[in-house]
Amino acid sequence: MVATTVLASAFLAQATAPETPDRILLTLSDRPHEQTVVTWRTKASDRKGIGQIAEASADPRFVSKAVSFDATGTTVMAGGENYTYYTVKFKGLKPGTEYAYRVGSESANPKLSWSEWVHF
Repeated sequence: MVATTVLASAFLAQATAPETPDRILLTLSDRPHEQTVVTWRTKASDRKGIGQIAEASADPRFVSKAVSFDATGTTVMAGGENYTYYTVKFKGLKPGTEYAYRVGSESANPKLSWSEWVHF
């Protein structure tokens, strides 16, 4: 019985959406050489969703060249929890270029509100 309770608690903890974006998906558009779409979720909030993208570089200062795009968000309730699912469309991409992106939202704690940088 104890093992079942521990496993159920661990499952519930994982099933709850964190402040940090999770379930991040990159989706190719019908013109992947020009634009792409990224979706993610967080705990429900009234925060503005944002995606940032920059040309990838080994130089860590590439972050200073990141361009921000506003995301749209939809809040839903599932299993007694509120989640906000965001979508951002990165436009103006150049063919044959490696990019890095991250997603998140405006927050008082920037460390919790952004994903890691992901390359494609």
